[in-house]
Amino acid sequence: MDSSRIGVGGHSMGSYTSEAIAGALVNLPGHLGSNFADLRVRAVLCLSPQGPGQFGLSDHSFDQISLPFIGMTGSRDSLGPVASPAWHKIPFERSEPGDKYQVFIEGANHMSFISARTPRPNHAAQAEAILGYTNSAWLAFWDAYLKDDAAAKVYLQSRALQNSSHGAIKLSRR
Repeated sequence: MDSSRIGVGGHSMGSYTSEAIAGALVNLPGHLGSNFADLRVRAVLCLSPQGPGQFGLSDHSFDQISLPFIGMTGSRDSLGPVASPAWHKIPFERSEPGDKYQVFIEGANHMSFISARTPRPNHAAQAEAILGYTNSAWLAFWDAYLKDDAAAKVYLQSRALQNSSHGAIKLSRR
């Protein structure tokens, strides 16, 4: 293990941990704006990131995240009225600009980023494709920011991922 090339990633509540390690400020009882940033971390991956309004995250919790960041959500990534696809995009939108990516996948639900299983029997091929797009994006991200792979960074800056998805992916950058 190379301790100079640490990346942190998580899904759902694991994204909350990743956000905190990246420097998101968390309001705890009696300790507003607590910072759990770990300076050893070089890049952060969040699958179904946590937005503001829950777990001590506020509208300005993400303002100081300066690390390279990639968040992923999808059109079906909703866990109720608060945790909508738009809510999952907020950490990307409010973090400091520079080396930030947001992958939005049409048809992806909350579990699509970690499993090709789907409760929708006629959508097995779509579920496999979504997991493949997810894996392509996060592998390129880790290669770009943990291995300093210039080709991976060019891939993230290009339209290659979007083009290979036949329009299922929208990749935003800041």
